[in-house]
Amino acid sequence: MSDNFVLKLLYRIKRRIFLKSSGHILSSHKGEGFDFAELMPYSEGMDARRIYWNSLAKGGEIQRKTFYEDKEIHVCVGVILSGSLLFGMDVKKYEKLLEVVSVLGYSTIHSKNQFQGIFWSEKEYFGTPSSKNVYSVEHFVKKISKKDLLYQKIDSDKCVKTLDKLLLKKSLLFLAGDFLQMYDLKKLSVKHEIIVVIIRDRFEEEATYLGEKLFVDPESGEELEIFFDKKTAQAYTKRYKDHDKKLEKSLTKLGIRFVKIYTDEDPFLKLGKL
Repeated sequence: MSDNFVLKLLYRIKRRIFLKSSGHILSSHKGEGFDFAELMPYSEGMDARRIYWNSLAKGGEIQRKTFYEDKEIHVCVGVILSGSLLFGMDVKKYEKLLEVVSVLGYSTIHSKNQFQGIFWSEKEYFGTPSSKNVYSVEHFVKKISKKDLLYQKIDSDKCVKTLDKLLLKKSLLFLAGDFLQMYDLKKLSVKHEIIVVIIRDRFEEEATYLGEKLFVDPESGEELEIFFDKKTAQAYTKRYKDHDKKLEKSLTKLGIRFVKIYTDEDPFLKLGKL
């Protein structure tokens, strides 16, 4: 990603958040408290988002997660970098991911909370120290923009274990990526409040006729020349939708909120509704 693109992106997002109140997307989380305390019995009328769903799987009573009241939130933005993010018909998912991270990072600082950024690729992971300085956000975004994602494939188990190791403080954890793999977030969901941000291109879920094309897998480099007709498009779309049903069911079971942001959408509008 060019330096000029990143600088323009950071300037645009920072100006929107710090000069306009509408950019203050984390205000609704202020003072809620995300420092995990203990498990308590759940009663009707309590916040269902706090239910510890694993208690049902064990055949016991329904329990809920309680948190210490804490006016300051520790926000971690975890970014999953894989070659599949290079896909996009008009705007690459990778570009939209940078925008999402910038929005979350600047909003955290504007809310006077602590920001920490962590990313993974196939061969590297990187994390920033917790900070209330905008330069921490900018350094993290620039670091991501320099990554060459071509032929990068994520080991989902290693990714989650690394995050669990690096994230020592109880956090409001945003996990951003295209989530074309399944991730076991059960252990993390007990320790942290997780919001999954799924970045997608609309073509992935609404594929159309393309004719004869040469496809290159951005993760493996494998090439395949096929005639992408209506039937192929339908099969392609079904595969994505089946995967997403499984993904959403898994997240819902763990009480993890999630939002899907397409490459043609404004992240502010989606993130502001969380």
